[in-house]
Amino acid sequence: MRKEYSSMTDKELVDLVINNNKEAILYLLYDRYYNDLKYYAYEYNCLDYLDELINHLYLHLRGNDLEWRRLKNFQWKCKFRTYLSSIASDQFLKYRKKMIVIDNSNVNKSDYG
Repeated sequence: MRKEYSSMTDKELVDLVINNNKEAILYLLYDRYYNDLKYYAYEYNCLDYLDELINHLYLHLRGNDLEWRRLKNFQWKCKFRTYLSSIASDQFLKYRKKMIVIDNSNVNKSDYG
């Protein structure tokens, strides 16, 4: 099935996602743009959380109403890669701040004197 996706355009894949094809969004996030997402996780010093970050990005794109409204509203005035990178960068930064708070709350203060 993945070979079929590799020959499709981003627009065709996004149309599949909007029509609730879960494999298409997984292909976009974990195959086609995985290295881009990995780069942002590395740049923001949160590579250890890459899978969680991608999951968070998936949920953000899907939206609270589960209707993929963010993808439906994308107007294709730029490349999908640019759009996804912008959203991923923003979401990774927000999620990173949350993860730092969680990690700091798990630190055993007695370890530091």
